[in-house]
Amino acid sequence: MSVLAHIVHNEETVIDKLLHPFSGLDHIASMVFAAAAIALFFIAMRGRSAATTAGTTTRLRSRLFVGLSSVLLLASVLVLVVV
Repeated sequence: MSVLAHIVHNEETVIDKLLHPFSGLDHIASMVFAAAAIALFFIAMRGRSAATTAGTTTRLRSRLFVGLSSVLLLASVLVLVVV
């Protein structure tokens, strides 16, 4: 097993092709970044309740979490493309 999954040669069997994404640190890091981006996006869209001056409640969504989610998703793609 190599450190980078892209260096693996002679992947001819179906099992080799299925295990390829889990065979290198670059793919594992990309999966972690993508999972964190998805989690932050759902946290941001869920928001939190806040009271309004009219006496009702509304949802506040965090732009920070959406921004972090975007950065992590970009990092996930860059890890796969650059490495």
